[in-house]
Amino acid sequence: MDTIRVVVAGELPREAHNAPLHLFSAAPDLVGFGSGAYRRRSEGTSRLLEQLFERLQGEGFAMAFTMEDFNRQYIKDHFAKLTPREQEEVLQSLPPEQLLGVLSAEQIRVYLDQLSANRPTKPRTSRRKR
Repeated sequence: MDTIRVVVAGELPREAHNAPLHLFSAAPDLVGFGSGAYRRRSEGTSRLLEQLFERLQGEGFAMAFTMEDFNRQYIKDHFAKLTPREQEEVLQSLPPEQLLGVLSAEQIRVYLDQLSANRPTKPRTSRRKR
């Protein structure tokens, strides 16, 4: 038979070894304790905890932050750090309507005009009438 343990962060003592668990508490004072007492012991600390530490530098939480919220925020915060080729790969995975939907008609028009201006014109061939 498997054993299941439920850990309630709010009921754990305020001790340094419990600091990582206090980071996930619903009580702001325990989250504050956890962020102040936690010391990383490994370079392999996950990006989730790294982001959590960055957020805790601010003024606290206004609402629950789900893993889905974290993933979206992480991508938004780090998209600019991708290489131009990686950014292009991400953008190419989106449908054209979604990409164009964020641009105004004027922005699209200006871009198309720039493309037309940079495109070499083909010489016209004369047609003979038969």
